Formats: sequence, structure tokens, C-alpha cells
Amino acid sequence: MLLSAKILVLVALSASLGEAVAQPACTPVVRVLHGNLEIPATGSALLPRVTLQVTPDAACPNAVRYQFRSAELTLVRRGRPLLPAIRAHQPQVDFTAWMQVYEPGDRIHIFIPYQHVVMVTANGVAQLYQPPTQAQVQGKKFDLRTDQAKGISFNWLLTQK
Repeated sequence: MLLSAKILVLVALSASLGEAVAQPACTPVVRVLHGNLEIPATGSALLPRVTLQVTPDAACPNAVRYQFRSAELTLVRRGRPLLPAIRAHQPQVDFTAWMQVYEPGDRIHIFIPYQHVVMVTANGVAQLYQPPTQAQVQGKKFDLRTDQAKGISFNWLLTQK
């Protein structure tokens, strides 16, 4: 009798605190767009303006959308930053300052820390994305020392001018 009363109290408390949202077992992906065309990581020329988009990977349900609070974009040459990084707080990014500086073979490393990724469910509930735990990635290629454990990234190889 006492146990059932405690369960009723817990159910009532959880109902009064609002809706709980389960985290889907999927990882968001960074996409770079120019107009409606996706820029491949395998290479393209630097474009003056692009749009960053965080989307669910193919295994995720369609009801999940992602947003980001900030992203760090770094122009890299031979493994080292060439210029100070750009911190983007909105999806549109302006690269006009980098247009005269970049060379074919440079890369733009785009990194969004997990704490800057927000998951929005179909019913409009927003919550911070929770990164995968070691237990969730058991048996998969996942190194806790890399960017993969800290956020999502995109490496854009820059080709001809």
C-alpha cells in the first residue's frame, strides 16, 4: 500500500513538471549549402556565402530537427589555422574575407560543440542534444579523445579558385 502511494506521488510530480522528451539514438550531421545545393566534403571552390545546416543522419526519425547556437569555422593550411576562426551564431556565413587568401588544398574545418546543438521535436519541444555515451557506441568506431566525442564537424576541402 505504501509503495503504490509513492508511485502515485512520483507520477503526479512528473506530470506536473511538464513533458519528458526522449533522446533518439542518432547523431546530427553538419551540412554546408549554397542555395539549395549541398557542398560535398570531397571538394569545391570556396564560395563567398554559404548556409550551415544541422540535420539528422539517415537513421534518425524525420520528426527531429536540429538547430545550433554557434559554430566555429577555421581556414586550415597544412594542418594549421591560417587566419583567426569565424564564430557563426546564425546559419548564414560570409567568407568574403577569406576569398583572396585561400589556396587549393586548404580546408575549412567546421565544428559545433554538442552543448551548442539543440534538438527540436515535432511538437516543438527544444532541448540540448545529449552526446552519445561510451555505452551507446559500444562496438562502433568512436574515440573519446577526438572531436567526434565533443561535437559534430565537417571538413571542407577547397579546390580551384
